[in-house]
Amino acid sequence: MQHFSPQGSNPQKPLASRAQRVYSFAISIQRKGLHMNIQIFGTKKCFDTKKAERYFKERRVKYQMIDLKEKGMSRGELQSVVQAVKGLDNLLDPNAKDTQTLALVRCLVEAQRLDKVFENQQLIKTPVVRNGKQATVGYQPDVWKTWE
Repeated sequence: MQHFSPQGSNPQKPLASRAQRVYSFAISIQRKGLHMNIQIFGTKKCFDTKKAERYFKERRVKYQMIDLKEKGMSRGELQSVVQAVKGLDNLLDPNAKDTQTLALVRCLVEAQRLDKVFENQQLIKTPVVRNGKQATVGYQPDVWKTWE
């Protein structure tokens, strides 16, 4: 019986199980000496935040979870994330419940926008996942795979 690999490698080689691939990923990180400093900013009720936590747990990558409702980002963290995601607009959740504040943020001049978002972090789309100076907004496993 032949096993086919989606990567087009040896057609006689059976596909690795999910557990074997996860273990292999964890070992490759250890061998390369990679130390990721993952921070996940989100809320306990956010489905995508839970998926992000599961993604890193399955790969045995340590992370720190910060609940935005309890603690929030520091001003420096917020500025770093805004820079990494190339602008404040990419950080805002268009489906935020606080539509009035979201509309206000969009009308403010650039200098005031960051302050208003810092004061109203419920406007941020979650999860925000940081690895040093790199960051993503939303569930983005394809980007996280490339992080070292």
